[in-house]
Amino acid sequence: MMVAILIKSMSLKDADVSFLEEIEDSPEYAVSRKWRGIRFLFHISDSGNKLVTRNAKNKIDAVPQFKQQIPLLDGTALDCEGITSSDRTEDAKSVYGRESPGEDYKDAKLVLFDCLKYKGKNLMGLPFRVRRQYLEKAYKILKDLGIPVVLEKFLHNGKVKIFKDIVRSGGEGVVLKNLESQYHPGERSASWIKVKESDTYDYVILGFTKGKGKYRNQIGAIIYGTYEDGQLKRLGTSSGMTDAERRDMTRNPRKYIGKVAEFEATDITERGVMRHPRFVGVRFDKPAREVIK
Repeated sequence: MMVAILIKSMSLKDADVSFLEEIEDSPEYAVSRKWRGIRFLFHISDSGNKLVTRNAKNKIDAVPQFKQQIPLLDGTALDCEGITSSDRTEDAKSVYGRESPGEDYKDAKLVLFDCLKYKGKNLMGLPFRVRRQYLEKAYKILKDLGIPVVLEKFLHNGKVKIFKDIVRSGGEGVVLKNLESQYHPGERSASWIKVKESDTYDYVILGFTKGKGKYRNQIGAIIYGTYEDGQLKRLGTSSGMTDAERRDMTRNPRKYIGKVAEFEATDITERGVMRHPRFVGVRFDKPAREVIK
């Protein structure tokens, strides 16, 4: 029996379509779909599997189909995205965010995209193309056992067209990975890059303004900010919540304050203030301390 040592997942850097154009013919990068889900590290161990978020919360109890003992993969750690069939972040949060299984727990799947440990062997110092071979072995074992996993598909040619096709079909964008790159846990690496259709930004929710007019008995706007020199600094406010989200924020403010939220905006100023922001959702997978000016 091997004990699962928790690892922090590697973060992605942002880029725009111009970067895709630059590396269009580069054999160094492979491209895949960016999924709308929750990032997990799937630790497989005979002592008990763990499905760990970036802020070290184990969500395995919400999706018991991943609890099954897998002796052939004891000591294996897989980087993955927890998704649902709708490919909507809010649905993934609903399924994986519970303390116990909901009625829709069987809709959960894991998209596997990296193998960090294989049967106790540390792979993080190996090139991604080699880790991918181990990932394919792990995927086959899991698939043969009937565990709901999907192997991420990587393509090498036509990167711009792939991006445009995904966006046209309603997808969010693509992820690019350098085939020779190592895995650097807990770091934001230029070896993994995401390109999305719209610009989104992460900020910490600091509180709320008072509502006015028809919202006079509810919260008004979200007050957001970032860490600067170790201190949280207020930057601005944003609305864009649904009525249901606004009601929940009014009733349960502590559920949101101090958490990381994702916003869409047309641009940001040099100070980091968003122009025409809109609240997208809370990122329970990202620690607030990672939101730095």
